[in-house]
Amino acid sequence: MKNRKLFAIITLVAFMLTMMPMMAFATTASGSSISVDDASAKVVEVKDGKVTVDSLHLVVDLDSKVKDENQFVIIFAERNGSLSDADYFKVGAEPTESYTGTWEQYISNVTQGYAVLPVEAVGEEDIYVFSKNAGTVTFKAYVIGDTFDAKKIASYYNGSTDLLKAGLVGNGVTGKFNPENTDIKADVTIDADGTEFKLEGIAGDAAVIPVDNNAGDEEQNTLLEVASNNGVDYFDFSIKFTKGGSKLVGEDVTITIDKIGATVNKEEITTSATGKADFKVSASKPGTYVVTVECGSFSQEFKVKFVGTSMTKADFSYVVDGTIATEEIEENAMKFDVFDGNGNKISATNANTGDGEGTFADTFE
Repeated sequence: MKNRKLFAIITLVAFMLTMMPMMAFATTASGSSISVDDASAKVVEVKDGKVTVDSLHLVVDLDSKVKDENQFVIIFAERNGSLSDADYFKVGAEPTESYTGTWEQYISNVTQGYAVLPVEAVGEEDIYVFSKNAGTVTFKAYVIGDTFDAKKIASYYNGSTDLLKAGLVGNGVTGKFNPENTDIKADVTIDADGTEFKLEGIAGDAAVIPVDNNAGDEEQNTLLEVASNNGVDYFDFSIKFTKGGSKLVGEDVTITIDKIGATVNKEEITTSATGKADFKVSASKPGTYVVTVECGSFSQEFKVKFVGTSMTKADFSYVVDGTIATEEIEENAMKFDVFDGNGNKISATNANTGDGEGTFADTFE
């Protein structure tokens, strides 16, 4: 019995000895911290060959340096629960606030989405972060038990490598990048049955309606015609929103149409991670419709035109009773109604393909 107890004690001591490096390191991690000294900044502005930078200031406080040469401290930027590639890190010196040159040159010596502290780092380390994209960013710091490899950033972030991972702070700390201003603008692409229109930088404060450049004066402000065939043909809208020059993510967009006869496949949309909202407009009745798109303070009208489809059915609605003498002329001996593919009755003016003033006789001779 005593031998069993002694064996158990020896086994426990041996196990604890194997755990000492990890336990000592974990203690070091638990005594360290990360904080945000300056939690708000404006997005980077790139204009006329000049880069203007405002940065968030993080402080990582290590109670001692990393003990194992194959371990390092890494800080991640996270947006919407995913590793961000829109945020740039600079360790130590604050980045230059004003730089004359290209954006690519400015970011050539910084890391994107993460920062690695020097192996000998101890005490407070300053980290500066800047971005061209507005929004809230969460910063998380970890101790990694692996030799650093820049190609394995996603693996480090997801914890899928064979590593020792100790968090320096619970769920991270946050900072926020504010847009240059609150103006919402939109770049619009509209595909009208294979013909594409592009409109850039619409501010929503004026009626910017796509036009057919080949149309006559009376048809200006009208997009190319699309058949009203219950969604077989349609106007395909793709709108990319920005706010203060930064992509507008997670914002509600509503689409309405001014009258019955046309429909939109999505009446409410949330802008994607790239700030986009896509929808289609189709119709079951010919006519000109006004589509209104609203997003925050942005409101813009688009005029779309649908034309009738070809005749698919003709029903006799009246036939004269009795016999008509051969020498008599009966103008209303027979009447019939013409319908398109949607079941809409086609009037004489709609059926005529000339000046719009013809009759059925003119049209169907």
